[in-house]
Amino acid sequence: MVYRPNAPAHSLRGRRRFQRAFIVCLALIAVGFTFRFWIASITDNSDGRTLAWGSSFVVDGSANPYRDVVSFPQGDPIPLNTIHSLSLAQGYLGVLAGAATFGIGEVVGASATTSPPNGHLLSLGDLIAYKASYVLADLAILAVLFWLYRGRSRVVATAIWALSPLVFFAYGQGLPDLWVVAIVLVSYALLRSALAAASTRIAAWAYLGAGSVALAGALSTKLLPLICLIPVAKLVASDERLHLRQRLTVLGGTLAAGMLAFLPYLFNPFAFESVFVRFEFSMLSDAAVLPVVSAA
Repeated sequence: MVYRPNAPAHSLRGRRRFQRAFIVCLALIAVGFTFRFWIASITDNSDGRTLAWGSSFVVDGSANPYRDVVSFPQGDPIPLNTIHSLSLAQGYLGVLAGAATFGIGEVVGASATTSPPNGHLLSLGDLIAYKASYVLADLAILAVLFWLYRGRSRVVATAIWALSPLVFFAYGQGLPDLWVVAIVLVSYALLRSALAAASTRIAAWAYLGAGSVALAGALSTKLLPLICLIPVAKLVASDERLHLRQRLTVLGGTLAAGMLAFLPYLFNPFAFESVFVRFEFSMLSDAAVLPVVSAA
């Protein structure tokens, strides 16, 4: 920082506080990611293996990993006769992101797959390479937290993120729920932007973004972000700044985003069966506790 003799004392104190908070946040982020990769490096279970196995088919050149995990059941770490859901019971966003980091792992020599990929033969390096895709969701979460909070509140929010128990669930089990958290937070941040918008046009675009992220994100990961559509609909209906055409634009744009996000399932019955029929509609509805937990 360049010292300016004529600068107000309160301005200098404010800058110093900002710098200290920023440095603390950077340290917490370093601790958070170290914690995450440490958890990833000491855990190995069938949940993480079956999802990493699905992404590895994409790395191997498969155009339809949902079909291939069914046609190669002997490579499945979770036999289909012991669980209601098919392996790879996650939306295509997690599959593609996992394939991207898995592919980078192969390039740098940290991971390698057989052909066809076998979930039983995945190494710990393979699992870490897949779980590294969750860093993308974590970065989106951090971006929203930094936008929502300032000063000490930002430090507290970053500390909660760094040591969140969800780390054990995501980076330990290898489950993609961080994508759900990121989608919900991004949708919420866009809603906040809409409420604070200085113009009607900006507010309408922010509402459209919030609804589109919630609907398209739910269809590409898990259905839970659909709950964000409730506050979006309520606020769009009650915001007196919007006229009818803008409300219809938000509705039509959100539905269009949802239709685009649903296209992969429309043309891929294996993906629809895996993600929706056997997981969202079958396993969750048959379980005694999961529907209540999901609703909460």
